[in-house]
Amino acid sequence: MQASILILNWNGLDVLRPCLAAIETNTAGCDYEVIVLDNGSEEQGVEDAVQPYSRVRLIKEPVNHGFSRGNMFSRDGRLVASTVQEGLMRQRATKFELR
Repeated sequence: MQASILILNWNGLDVLRPCLAAIETNTAGCDYEVIVLDNGSEEQGVEDAVQPYSRVRLIKEPVNHGFSRGNMFSRDGRLVASTVQEGLMRQRATKFELR
């Protein structure tokens, strides 16, 4: 695994879905994993949002650990890109980092 993309989510399904779609669209040919850490969201449907993406692993936590502690969760890649659910990956930046 070359890279891990860690997305911290808290009640952000409306922006998580386009974030995951942008990652999938802009990382063709790259060796990566995506970890969505759901920090105690109260809204339902996180499982449905990540289900279409084979490279996405969901970790659901019962409480919000915040940004700093959330970044300490397990990942396998040598490079780590961390973002919140509002972040969108752009093709040029992502491919430059992962190749």
